[in-house]
Amino acid sequence: MVLITEGLDAVWAVVRQRTPHRMGTGCSRGRKGTTDESRYVWRNMLFRNLSPHLSSDLIRSALIATYIEWSRKYGSLPEERLRTEVDPKKIRSTNPGCCYLKAGFHNRRKVRGKIYMDAPCPNNIMFGNCECCPPRK
Repeated sequence: MVLITEGLDAVWAVVRQRTPHRMGTGCSRGRKGTTDESRYVWRNMLFRNLSPHLSSDLIRSALIATYIEWSRKYGSLPEERLRTEVDPKKIRSTNPGCCYLKAGFHNRRKVRGKIYMDAPCPNNIMFGNCECCPPRK
C-alpha cells in the first residue's frame, strides 16, 4: 500500500512480505526442511517527507489511513504488528527514528546497526488506549 500527500511532497509505503525461515529448520536453498510454517512481516518500507508538515503528524495520519484501508481492502489487519526499521548510517538526523517515536512507535531495539520499532496497535492510535502499548505522551 502506498500513500502520497495531495502536494506530492510526502510518501508512505507498507508491505506484508514473506521472510526466510528460521535458522536451524533446514529450509534454505530450496530444501523442504522440518517445518512448513511461513513467516511474514508487515512493515513500513518507505517514508519520505519533503513537506513543511511535521513528520510525526504525517506518520500518525498514515498509520490511521493504513489501518482503515488495509482492513477495507483485505477484510482484516495482518496478525503481525506493523513495524519499521531505521538505518542511522543512511539518514542525516542526529536522533534517528525520533519522528516515529513521537508518532507512537515503541519497543525500540537495535540489531546489526539498524533500529527496529513497532507501530502502535489500531486501538492505541485511533482511541488512545490499549493494554499492549505504552501510554502516549
